Amino acid sequence: MKTNTICATSNNSTIGNFRSRSQFVKILATMVLSLMLLLTNSIADDAPATKDGASTKTPKSDAGKPDRNATMKTLGGRQFFGDVFFFHKWRIQHNVFTNTYRLLDGEDFQHATGTYDECRAAMEKIREKSNLPPMKGKAVILLHGIIRSSKSMNKFRKPLEDAGYTVFSFDYPSTRVSIEKSADYLNRAIESMKGIDEISFIGHSLGGLVTRAYLKKYDDERVYRVVMLGTPNKGAMLAGMLKRSMTFRLLLGMAGQQLAKSEGTIKNLPAPDCEFAIIAGVRGTNDGFNPILPGDDDGVVSLESALLPGATDSLNVRSIHSLLPHDKAAISAAVRFIKDGSLRENGQKRPVKEKNDQ
Repeated sequence: MKTNTICATSNNSTIGNFRSRSQFVKILATMVLSLMLLLTNSIADDAPATKDGASTKTPKSDAGKPDRNATMKTLGGRQFFGDVFFFHKWRIQHNVFTNTYRLLDGEDFQHATGTYDECRAAMEKIREKSNLPPMKGKAVILLHGIIRSSKSMNKFRKPLEDAGYTVFSFDYPSTRVSIEKSADYLNRAIESMKGIDEISFIGHSLGGLVTRAYLKKYDDERVYRVVMLGTPNKGAMLAGMLKRSMTFRLLLGMAGQQLAKSEGTIKNLPAPDCEFAIIAGVRGTNDGFNPILPGDDDGVVSLESALLPGATDSLNVRSIHSLLPHDKAAISAAVRFIKDGSLRENGQKRPVKEKNDQ
């Protein structure tokens, strides 16, 4: 009897260990896959431009020949720069490492480097020479997610411009500074938008949190509407699991640490005090794309974390996290909300309420 008992106990222990190993391998594989997706997307953002992005051609002079002495094509590295000035399709960026600035045109050609004042002076000369008019009308600022760049939001540009908006794709060093510091960059860029009388935001993932941080710290009466796509409004469980990993720290920096649920940064961000909507990526099942996360999810952010009480409308689309800015349904819905205040064509809304109010 004792022998049988020992054998049974041994077998149960072996089965338990096997299940634990299997679960561990599944968790580890999911984490590695998530990091690989982030890195792949980052590289893709800095790849040579396609028809949706910047041209790779050298600009031409008035005579039609390439003007190679006046400008130079940038070589990527957008994760190290933050936008501080917008004028039409021109921008001035600050390098978080060297504390220098550069002036870029709409095709990513560099026209000046040095101090901020030097870049502003160069911009003024270009404005006068090209007779560029003052800015006016309504604008939408696009904010990318962590370890991404403004190029990841390119598919929003054409439908927004077709709807009559001036579009600014905001770059910020998401892996090098805190959420609050990124909000400071955003404020500098917004302060430069003279003549614009209405400003809305579309933020993917961390971009939504940067928007919320900006709205908490700064006040601009031109702010109109906000759309957040796959934003971990209640923190990211995966970040909490990985926050002690040296690889995670190196790749995602301070903002990656702040994404963890236990951190106070996200908990202390109030909901926007303007109209805002939530678009969440889901699989449409009880367990979502990621077995680690509770309930439905987009593989990185759970549906529960994306939903922020106070939203005037919300929409779930079948998509993984990194592809939300490329999802046609998400893009159409976001543009529709900025324009009409509803994510759906029929005008029906699904507001997000506190659990106690449901």
